[in-house]
Amino acid sequence: MSHESTEKPLLVLNHETVAGLKNLGEGVLAELFLEFVAIFQKQSKELKALVTQKDPEEVLRVAHCLKGSCWAMGGEKLAATCQEIENRAADAFEEGVLKALVEQLDVEFEELCPELKREL
Repeated sequence: MSHESTEKPLLVLNHETVAGLKNLGEGVLAELFLEFVAIFQKQSKELKALVTQKDPEEVLRVAHCLKGSCWAMGGEKLAATCQEIENRAADAFEEGVLKALVEQLDVEFEELCPELKREL
């Protein structure tokens, strides 16, 4: 018996989410994109510092906030990585693993931004 996953693969950008944001009105997506970039850059930097400081509660809090922003903008892979950071911070705080995950966030952010820009 096959145990293939029935889950859909995570998307860099969920276009249905973006379509919903576009329906909010002219220019709203562009404003949200600029705000998202600013939030991501701030919180990504903050996460790096918190991992180095070995502060699991704050890592969890910031990763959770960032996850919400990513989901809201349609960044499924980015949100899933934030979830993984939350899980690792709550479980066994492994600094090396968390640092790698935060670096992965930056890579995924660089994948997401061009796709979002094309939607503006």
